[in-house]
Amino acid sequence: MSNPESDATWVLLREITPPPEANACLVAGETGIVAFATANDWVLFSSHRLVLRQVRGLRGKKVRTTSVPWTAVAGWSTATGKNRLDGAHIELTTHGGPLFLEIGNAVDPVAVDRLVADRVLRLR
Repeated sequence: MSNPESDATWVLLREITPPPEANACLVAGETGIVAFATANDWVLFSSHRLVLRQVRGLRGKKVRTTSVPWTAVAGWSTATGKNRLDGAHIELTTHGGPLFLEIGNAVDPVAVDRLVADRVLRLR
C-alpha cells in the first residue's frame, strides 16, 4: 500500500468542467472524459490517460504535470467506508509506482472506480 502522505497523492474534491489548459494538453484523437478539482489544481481522466496537474511554489509559477497512460495501470484497489463521510480512496498500481487518489465527499467513489475499470480494461 502506498503512503497517502507521499507526493503521489491527489485529493479529488469535486467534479469540474475541464479547464482550457486541460484540453490543450490532449493529443489528436484523445478526449477528456471528466475532470476533478484538487487542492492545488486538477485531475483529468481522458480516453487515453490520467493527467494530474499541480501548481507549486509560492507564486504558483512551477507546475508539475503527471501523465499516466491507462495501459501503464497494472491494477487498482478501491476502499470505501460505510458512507461518503467515512472517506474513500483508490490506489492505482502503475509501472512507474503507485498513485493514490483520495475521494472527497462530493465525489462518488463507485463512479470513479467504474471509470478506471472502463479505461484500463477497454485498452487491454
